[in-house]
This record gives sequence, structure tokens and C-alpha cells, in this order.
Amino acid sequence: RHYTGSWTGAWVRVSNADAEFGFAVEDDGDGSEEVFVDFGSLGLWRYDLGGPSVWTRVNTISPSTDSLRSDLWSDGHEEGVFDFDSLGLWFVWGSSPVWTKLNSLSPGDANISVDVNGGSTRELVLDFDSLGLWLYDGSSWHKLNSSNPVAVGGACFPSLVEKELVCTFNGIAGLWMWDYAGYPGTWSKLNSTTPDWSGGFCEGFDPDNDGWEELAVDFGSLGLWKYEYTGGSWAKLTGSNPQFMVGVDYNGVGRETCLVVDFGPGVGLWLYDGLLSTWTRLSTASPDGVN
Repeated sequence: RHYTGSWTGAWVRVSNADAEFGFAVEDDGDGSEEVFVDFGSLGLWRYDLGGPSVWTRVNTISPSTDSLRSDLWSDGHEEGVFDFDSLGLWFVWGSSPVWTKLNSLSPGDANISVDVNGGSTRELVLDFDSLGLWLYDGSSWHKLNSSNPVAVGGACFPSLVEKELVCTFNGIAGLWMWDYAGYPGTWSKLNSTTPDWSGGFCEGFDPDNDGWEELAVDFGSLGLWKYEYTGGSWAKLTGSNPQFMVGVDYNGVGRETCLVVDFGPGVGLWLYDGLLSTWTRLSTASPDGVN
């Protein structure tokens, strides 16, 4: 179902089938987003909200849930990037879907689409398990680290232009940051403690609205902490352990100054207002996953 766009609107069912996952892209340059949805055994489908509002099957095979939205070229459209396991990594775009194979290998679970060099596109940063962490810039592959990543995120240090990567690695303690300075880039350790990568992990946001992002990091039983790039300082936001979190522009200032955080059953969903440094409970219920 989708919501029609106002608080007095209605829910409209767009399919009777049970979806496994999906995400929106603007893949045809018409100014309106389309939705790719995996319906499991029914395959991968595309729903064009700005067109005739019909479903089109784009692949009979169900992709892995580590698929993601990307923007590899500055040509007015985004792409859906899909992992088909033994068939490799592919991307698709357009109202008459065009498929291109990016890699014969299937990536692991620690993947992100992010702008790391301040350009007009977003690069793919992908986990290839024992082969390490790699970046694809639309034409070439670059190896960023030989270690096996278990979680990857990003934050804009020191501006809201390009993202630095933040990672945890299998068998290596701590939280690490990668900064683009020409490939292969530079790595530095942000914290000796390993975050709870299976939970909220991390989220970049700008709580003081100064144009530089800070990083909210989930350290499990140690609570949720905020990292300030200037000076490298850490501040504890709460002793509770997040299940997931997302940065939001709750104050309407054009930047994500707030966090919405799920602390699980019994604690519920909360809003952290960075401008006021306050917590407000949004719901006593705990959502089933992040959207």
C-alpha cells in the first residue's frame, strides 16, 4: 500500500502480493520516483508512480536483500543495483529496463551507495568478504581495504559535500574512517571500541546545524554516542541500545538535525532533537525494521 500524501488522505493498495523488500529510484528522468519491489518467487517488479501506475516485471529472478539504490552517472536518472548471487551484481534503469552487469561476484552484506569525492554522482562501496572492501565509481573498481568489512556507513566530515566512510572489520577491533584523497585513500581509527554493527551501527547528522555532520554511533550496551570530527570528541546521547536510527530534518532547516531512533520493545520509538539536545517519545511501539 502507499499513502496518498496528506494526513487526511487514504491508503491505496497497489499489490495483493507480499513484498520481500523494495526501494524507490528516479530511473527515467521524469522527475517522479519509481519503485523496485522484490516479490520473491514472482520476481522483481517496477511500479511507475509518475507514469501509468502499472507494474512491470523486470526480472523473473528474486534478488538478494543487499541490493540498493545508486546514482553512478550524472545523466538525470538513478539506478537499481541488484545482487543475484551466483549470477553476479547487476544494475537496471529506465521505463524499458536496461540491465548491465557490474561484477561476476556477489557482494556480502556491508554495502552502501555514497558520494565520497564531492562529485555529482554516488559511488558504490561494496563488501566482497575475504576479497575486502571495494569502490566502484561508474567505470573502475578500486580496492579500499583488504580486510573483510562487517558494517559500512558514512558521514560528511568536515562539510556537507562529500562523505567519509566509517567501517567495522571482521577480526579487527574498533571503528575506522576512510577519507578520499585519491585512491586508495587514507584510514584512521575513530574509536578502539567496536560498535554494535548488528543494531543501529551509525548515522551521520548535523545536530548543531553548522554545516558539518556529526556521527551517531551505537555501542550496544554502552549506549548511543555522538562523535564530533573537530577535536575528535565523543559525547553520550543515551545509555539505551538502538535497534535502528535514521537522520531527519524534523526542524525544517534543510539539514538533518535530528535522529529518529527505535530502542526496541518496551522502550519504543524516540526523537532526538539535536538543536535542543532533547529526547521525545514518538511511540511506545517498536517498529519492525527501518524504512
